[in-house]
Amino acid sequence: MRRPALWALSALLSSSSLAAPFLHVAFTGADASSLPASSSAGTAYGLVQSKFAAFSEAPPAWCRRRPGDTERLGVRCRRGDPGPRMKAVSTFQHLGGSLWESDVALSDAPLSPAAQQTVNDLQLLHNPGQITVVGQTASS
Repeated sequence: MRRPALWALSALLSSSSLAAPFLHVAFTGADASSLPASSSAGTAYGLVQSKFAAFSEAPPAWCRRRPGDTERLGVRCRRGDPGPRMKAVSTFQHLGGSLWESDVALSDAPLSPAAQQTVNDLQLLHNPGQITVVGQTASS
């Protein structure tokens, strides 16, 4: 208690030196790319990547609640209007009622910050009807 500033400073320095390695940590979920290539699951992942490259990474799906001009929206996205980080966009499929769905193949890893930004861009598209993006990237 005689030198509280000295003890506070030493505690601050020691705790910040212990916390320094965690300044740039990024937590994401695990996906199939972390599997060893020698395992059977890793081999299967590699096959899917090579044979079905466009939609091999658990693509996010986007749904809209209006039967309006779904094809124009798909063309806009294939053209790259929401951002250049998409490999492919499937055509909208009617799910029933007023719900339509399309898959989007992202150019980035599903859990990367760039993929999450693409999902945010898709959700912010100005179109008639509500757009909801679902899938692994959107849920993370």
